[in-house]
Amino acid sequence: MKMENTEKGVGQWYDVPLDKFTYDAVQAMMNAKKATVATMGGKKKNARDVTEAEKKGMRRILEGYAALGGNLNFLQAPKTLADEKPAKTPKK
Repeated sequence: MKMENTEKGVGQWYDVPLDKFTYDAVQAMMNAKKATVATMGGKKKNARDVTEAEKKGMRRILEGYAALGGNLNFLQAPKTLADEKPAKTPKK
């Protein structure tokens, strides 16, 4: 977790590559009527609601990524053996 003092208080962020699990969590937050983010570290714990402005910001980031040609196809769940079609058996 990274932190920075801002005019409005302390800004915190966690910078990691986007994977399907994280993308699904962000989508759930954006679509929820109420979303709460909890952070825990060292001696402090904090929980707060995600604001509508923050949800809008998340949407704008994903829309901007797509508008610049970004592709989220890599987020598709990997195929499992159950998804594979059975091999055809040769006729005798």
